[in-house]
Amino acid sequence: MRWLLSLIVGTCLYLPTLSYTQIIQHQISDDGYARVPLQFAFPYYGRVFTESYMFSNGVVGFLNPTNHFCCSGYDITQPNHPFSFAIMPLQTDLLNYSGRFLTEGTPQYQRYVWENISEFGRPQNLNTFGVEIRPSGFIGVHYEQINIDPSRTVTMGMTGDSLLNQYSLNYSGPGFSRVENVSNITQATGDRCLVDPLFSPSCVGYAQAYLSQQCGLNALYDPSCPGYTQAYFNQQCSVNSLYDRGCPGYQTAYALANIVPAPRTVVSAPVLQVSTTGTVSVETPVVSDPIVNEVITRPSNVSTSVQQNNPQPAAQNAQAEPKSEKKTEAKPVAKSTRAEAKNEVTQTAPVMVDVQIQAQPLMIIDMMFKNMVKKPIQDNNRSYYALIMGSQKSHEEMVDAQYRRERD
Repeated sequence: MRWLLSLIVGTCLYLPTLSYTQIIQHQISDDGYARVPLQFAFPYYGRVFTESYMFSNGVVGFLNPTNHFCCSGYDITQPNHPFSFAIMPLQTDLLNYSGRFLTEGTPQYQRYVWENISEFGRPQNLNTFGVEIRPSGFIGVHYEQINIDPSRTVTMGMTGDSLLNQYSLNYSGPGFSRVENVSNITQATGDRCLVDPLFSPSCVGYAQAYLSQQCGLNALYDPSCPGYTQAYFNQQCSVNSLYDRGCPGYQTAYALANIVPAPRTVVSAPVLQVSTTGTVSVETPVVSDPIVNEVITRPSNVSTSVQQNNPQPAAQNAQAEPKSEKKTEAKPVAKSTRAEAKNEVTQTAPVMVDVQIQAQPLMIIDMMFKNMVKKPIQDNNRSYYALIMGSQKSHEEMVDAQYRRERD
């Protein structure tokens, strides 16, 4: 195994991306450490970490340092030890006399290398080893050379929560000077699902993570999504502004649909009241929407006066004679007089109709619609005009019928 030599000299034998990453050399004092941020979330013994610490004494820790792992190997099988959440490739008393502490990090992996780090008090006893961790929870420990005097103990293993007695022990005992005494360690103590519950449908929390993902993409995905109610309201308003009074544009849409009468929305024909003097009153028709009938009233008075251009027809003169004189007149004479008057009327210039429409302002009962009605409704004006013309025609037919009855 030449993993560490490939890392140090920068060849691509084991690390194909080494030339594209940065190797950092750290200055770590005796019993000291260097903070090494991770570029990924690392799952380890049921927790997830984004920070790490490289200790001179052959340890990678993930908790805020409270000790320095000095000065000999510890028995991690004992409960309540102070070395929780740590990887121990060679935990003992080490000191850098002429070597290097190196790290290399990418979003795909983080590596830690102790290169030619000596046993404390024995500069000639050089040790070279390293650790690699990955986002999946993979842990690899590799050794190039080990040289620790048997008088000093070492520990090789991993710890989780000491209160739960979580550990993985590979070796604990006296030092040795041959790397063959230990093998390279590769294992995974992390759970990828802790980092990404969507990693697999078998992950605990997959269903909730998937729901959260879909709700983030579209709040209408499920009624339980945060913001679903508002999203649904906005959707319905965009489809139809009349969905709710709170919709943008509701007032305008309501006015167009109900207050301004569209063609063929009159329930019944308007009621005409024609007097013998020619005055026509029009009763405003009721629109079809019952809500509008309750909300708004629209009284209007329309008067029409008909003036004929011929001055005082003979028929009017005959009616102005005293009653006593009328009684002495022969009946045929009266018929003749009325017939002559009728002929004079039909031979004069066309009838001039003076139309005066006096429409009272709209009485708004519901103040919510105050802003809806700000100008006369043109459709109603056209309706009034049509009604007046119709009433004039009806009036002329009534007069003709009256002449025919009297003449007969």
